[in-house]
Amino acid sequence: MDDNRTYLTVSIPIHSYFLPKSESTPNELEYRDRILTALNGKTLSMNELAKAMGYKGITAKLSTTVEKMLDIGALEKVVVGAYVKLHIPGDI
Repeated sequence: MDDNRTYLTVSIPIHSYFLPKSESTPNELEYRDRILTALNGKTLSMNELAKAMGYKGITAKLSTTVEKMLDIGALEKVVVGAYVKLHIPGDI
């Protein structure tokens, strides 16, 4: 507050539950490494990636993790014929 009392500054603490989660957990990092290992030197579709990781089909966790990796630039989408496939940028 200034001397003329024209404004008031208030600090409101925020509970840690509501803070943005900027850091990845070790499990998330390990899962990303599994994806990168499966894609190492290959261009795979989502279905092929899921099978290379030992899944029968595309899981929700795989979809969300791949989308996050696409957003940060860790993966790229490439059109191969009529199919959209994933690969690691600079790794072909």
